[in-house]
Amino acid sequence: MKKTPEEILDELSQKFDKNRKSWSTLNHQDLSKLFLLAMAIAEIGQVLQQSAIPQHQKRCCVIFDEIFSDIITATFLATCAIDKPANIILRRVMELGIAVIYLWDMPHIMCSWEDLDHDLSFSEMVNHVNSDGYKKYVSESLDRPIEEYIANPIILKSYYGKLSDIVHGKITSFESDLPNRFTFIKDDWSYFVINALSIVKTLVDAYFKRFSVKDKIIEILPALKRL
Repeated sequence: MKKTPEEILDELSQKFDKNRKSWSTLNHQDLSKLFLLAMAIAEIGQVLQQSAIPQHQKRCCVIFDEIFSDIITATFLATCAIDKPANIILRRVMELGIAVIYLWDMPHIMCSWEDLDHDLSFSEMVNHVNSDGYKKYVSESLDRPIEEYIANPIILKSYYGKLSDIVHGKITSFESDLPNRFTFIKDDWSYFVINALSIVKTLVDAYFKRFSVKDKIIEILPALKRL
């Protein structure tokens, strides 16, 4: 290969710019819904941060902004047909999205995660926030019943498994040897947005069950009523 690194990167930039131009011709109704939900997550963090909460929960509120940023970044990459990084970041959205609920009531785990390099297990977090004991605790704390689950475990575990295959390089997720590799494909874009929308909506629903913020967030973002 006789091209310089700069030439290679310039060619990629031109290719991804062409991909975005292809993307811009599409109808983006689902994209508007995705961004509305992303904004709801950011607003939830702001509303919670302004309430009288312990110090470790104030630190948890920072996670909501990170989730928002990751959703936007992943979506931008997908518009350029940079699909693998987009989906890798989407898995991070899921991990942080559940972690913020899990850590909210676990100050010692928050400190271990934040300062002592403690790793969090996604399946363990999902199981915990949907456990009978945790649902009873939340129900009594908020003085309202909790339905079958707080965070839909079927949706979350299914998507997490699919995204993990991409992260861990399962051969079925390879695209470097495909003839249309790194080229914008409408079906791939639609698949990403549908997945992201389902994941983010599941997270927002979970936040509305765990935190008493739904009415306030809908007041800030009235369009949420239509979702």
